[in-house]
Amino acid sequence: HFLRGYPYCFMICGNPKNSEQVKISEKIKQEFSEVEAVRCNFSFYSNEQAKTWLSIANAVVLPYREIVQSGVEALALGQGTPVIVREVGALSEDVVDGWNGVILKVNTVEEWGKALLSIHSGVADREQIKKYSEKISGDKITMKLLSGYLKLPD
Repeated sequence: HFLRGYPYCFMICGNPKNSEQVKISEKIKQEFSEVEAVRCNFSFYSNEQAKTWLSIANAVVLPYREIVQSGVEALALGQGTPVIVREVGALSEDVVDGWNGVILKVNTVEEWGKALLSIHSGVADREQIKKYSEKISGDKITMKLLSGYLKLPD
C-alpha cells in the first residue's frame, strides 16, 4: 500500500446535504472506523474551524467527480495549503500544477498516491501560495467589476 511507512493522518470532512450523501458518508465512516490515522467529520463546520484544520494540513485532496467550484479549495489556497484536484469544473483553474498543488490527469488510486507524495517535494511554501491566492482573488474581482462596467449602457 502506498501509505505504509509514512507518518500521515487523514481527516475526511464534508457536510452531507441529502440522503444519498448521508449514506455515502456513513459508508466512509464505517470503512475507516478501525483505522487510527483517519478521522471523519461529516457535519457542519464553520469557516474558522476549516481554517484551523487547513493551517496544519500538508495538503487538501478534492477528489470530486462533478463540481463547478469549491469553497474549500479557495479556503485552502488562501491558507497557503496546496491542493490536489482533477480537471473537473473550475477546480484546476487556480492550480499551477506542481507549484500550489497537483492536477491529476488520470483518476486512479496510484495517481492520487503519487500526487500526495509529490506535495512534499515540489510545491511552493505557504506564504507564496497565500500571496498568489490573494492576487488571483483580486484579479477575479477586478475582472467581474470591469465586465459589469463594460456592460453598462452609456
